[in-house]
Order: sequence, then C-alpha cells, then structure tokens
Amino acid sequence: MSGSSKSSFNKWINGVRALFGRGRGASNKSTAETPDSTGFAFELGGAHIVFGMNWVPGKADQVRGAHEQARNSGMRSTVRVGDLLGFSMENTHVKGAKKPSLSGALVLADGASAGDSEIFVFGLPDGQYSLVALQDSMPVPGFDLVGDLGTIKSAANNYLRLPHRTTVRQCGSRDVLDEAEYFNLETVLGDSDYVEARLKKIGDRAKIIRVALIVLAIAGSLGGGYVYMENQKRLAEQERLAREGDPELLYERSFAEAQKKIGLMGVEGLQAMLTTAQRIPLIIGGWTLSQVKCNFKTCTATWTRRYGSYTDFEADIPADVKVKPNYGVAGKPDKSPDLETVYSVDSPEKVKTLSELRGSFPLKSLAQMDFGSRLQDYGLVKVTTSMGDVSLFGNAEGVEVAGVFRPVLAGAWSASGELWQLDSFQIPDYAVVESLQILNIGPFDKKALPTYTMSGQYFVKGKNFK
Repeated sequence: MSGSSKSSFNKWINGVRALFGRGRGASNKSTAETPDSTGFAFELGGAHIVFGMNWVPGKADQVRGAHEQARNSGMRSTVRVGDLLGFSMENTHVKGAKKPSLSGALVLADGASAGDSEIFVFGLPDGQYSLVALQDSMPVPGFDLVGDLGTIKSAANNYLRLPHRTTVRQCGSRDVLDEAEYFNLETVLGDSDYVEARLKKIGDRAKIIRVALIVLAIAGSLGGGYVYMENQKRLAEQERLAREGDPELLYERSFAEAQKKIGLMGVEGLQAMLTTAQRIPLIIGGWTLSQVKCNFKTCTATWTRRYGSYTDFEADIPADVKVKPNYGVAGKPDKSPDLETVYSVDSPEKVKTLSELRGSFPLKSLAQMDFGSRLQDYGLVKVTTSMGDVSLFGNAEGVEVAGVFRPVLAGAWSASGELWQLDSFQIPDYAVVESLQILNIGPFDKKALPTYTMSGQYFVKGKNFK
C-alpha cells in the first residue's frame, strides 16, 4: 500500500476512533513472494541442451491429441519416454549446433541416474539454475525447472519434503543442495548420441489436412465436382466437431468468461475498495454509518437512524452516491430504520488482467507455502484466516487438468479481524479480494471495535508453463 493511500486510510480510521472513542494499532509482517521460473537452453559438448520442459502423460492413445494441443499452445518439439511426453518451445535443431537438441532431463536419466528418487541441480549461464527430479530414472512432471537461485531453492525444498520410498539422492550445486554430490554435466554427456533424448518436431496436422484438401480439389476437378464438394463438406464437419470437442478450446473459452467476473488482483483490488470506503462520511443528517460492504464494482453503505429524518438525510446526501436510497418505511415509523447508499469503486485505467498474470502464477505447493505463511502470521494478531484447496478455474464441464496445457487452479481464502489491522494486510498478486465487509462502525456496542471480514480466491498453475 502506498504512503499516501496508507495515510488516507489511517485518517479514516482515526475519524472512527475520534467519533466513537475506540482504536489501537499494530503491525504485521509478510513473506516475500516466490518468483516464477522460466525455461532455458544452452550449448554444451556440441549439443543444444534443453531444460524446463513440460511433462504430461503420453500413453499410445493420448499422443495424437497431446501433440495437437501442444502445437496449438506454441510448442515446437517433443520427446517421448515410457508413458511420458515432454514438450518444449525450442527447435529440434539450432543453427550452429553440431548435434540435435536434447532433453536435459533425459540426458541425466540415461547417463547419471542410479534409480529410485534423485534430484539434480546445477548452475547455468546468466545466473540461472536448473532443477531436474527423477523417479526410477524417469522425469517427475512439474520438477523440470529453470529459475534464479531463490526459485530453485524453494522448488528443491518442496521436492525433498515429498514422501519418498528411499533417501533422495542429491547431485550438483551446493549453492542449492548442501549435501549434494559433485557431477559434471559435460562429462555425463560424453560422446554418446543420446538418441532417446533427441527432440522431435511436432507434426502439423492442419497442414496435412490442407494438402489433402488440395489433392481432393485436383481429383474433384478431374473426376467430378460433386464428389469433391461432398468430401470437402465432410472434412469441414469433422474438423468442426474435433475443434468443438477439444478440451483446450473448451477450457480457454470457459477461462475467458470466468475472468470477466474477477476484479483487480492483489493489494490493488483491496486498495480500490478501501479508497471508496474512506470517502463515505460517518454521519449524514443524524444517520450513522453502521457497515460498508464492497465488491470490485460497488460499495454499499448502510445507515442507521439516531435522530434525523429522511429529509435531513436527503439534504446532506453526498453527490457521489450512485443510487439514491429508497425512503419507504416498513412497520411503525418510530422504529429505527436503515438506509442504503451505493458508491462506485474506481479502478486504475491500466491494470493487468487475470489472463496477463497467468504465466507468473506459482505452482500450488509454492503458493500454499507463501500465502499460507502470510495468513499464519496474521493469526498471531488474532486475525481469523482460512485457505482452501484448489480446483480447475473456469468451470469447463468435462475438462480435466491433464487435458489442458495452461490450466489455472483456484482456491478460496478468507480473513477477518479488527479494522485497525487492515491497513497492513498484504495480498500477493496471484490472489484477489472478491468481498470486503466493514462492520460495527456506529456506536452500537461501546466495547466492540469496528471489524472487517473479506474473502476471495488465489490462483496457481496446474502445470509448469510460461
């Protein structure tokens, strides 16, 4: 939260304290956000070594569909080992390299693995580090990573915390693994061609279909236009049905619709709601502000009558009220009725959408450790928090994470406490506040401080993607 925003918030809080004689202060700590890892490729021993590949199930009946989805997602090359498929945006051959591109994970699996559970970490050019986890000499999906020192340390610790049948063998850089055994990747590479580790080009089925249509057109012009037109219609219908049944297409459509319902991410979303709440006066014409409830579009203020009339309220109503209150009285007029006014929540013009932040979301284990630690810290000052498990975001019916190349998972979180704590509440960029409610603002219980409750979602990658 910026200095000016925090000052404005404190002024609003102090107004509540001055009016109703309450308040106290404290500060909370927050943990650093976990950076995202990126892919990396470099030349070694005449070969182009590729790390940071995406590994997915690759049984015989899944290969064709997986290749189609990978190509549509920008992948250029693939490699298959057992029932796993690896995909990369790197080319199968790089200009100037003497040998074809190789999967670094499979080079280690073939030339350095001893079986059981293993983890390899070593330094790369430009201050990057790679991490490869193997289980029974096979890559572990989600643990073929490249990133800076902090990212790789976190990923290595997460892997070592997983349950393993045996002690995990640790190899490579002691910058990350204190007890790692030394090994040299160039020595491991040696003179072998590593045929199984070579990346292969992903075939373009659409191009094959276009060539087939050209052949059919020629055949149709020679043998009869009717046959050609019927075949063209049949192929077009088949392509349409395949496209509409594609889980990648179905998910992306669902994702695009779901993200429209998400407001500003991170602390900016909370700040937009708080800024709106701060401009609401505490008393209008004898009516006291009792609560404020916000979503990313509007804030609704509830007013309770102390001594003023509807006319008094109307005379002093702020100009920025979006919806004028309904002055109808239900029941006896001597009761103390409530009024509601609605204010628009203003958002910055240039903000990143959920789709734009998608590639920077952490994996589930890192997010739950990072954001979960923050919520635990707030519990030390009597903030009640919760953090639920994640599921596929977007509600794409019948679509599973394994069938999507860039899946986003979402889980619910919430926090509630006394209002003075809210100015120091830190929310990571991969989380969003969907509802904020500030309660007990008016002087109805002299012993109680104003409180807040808020809830929202946090987002993680279902797979390691860019």
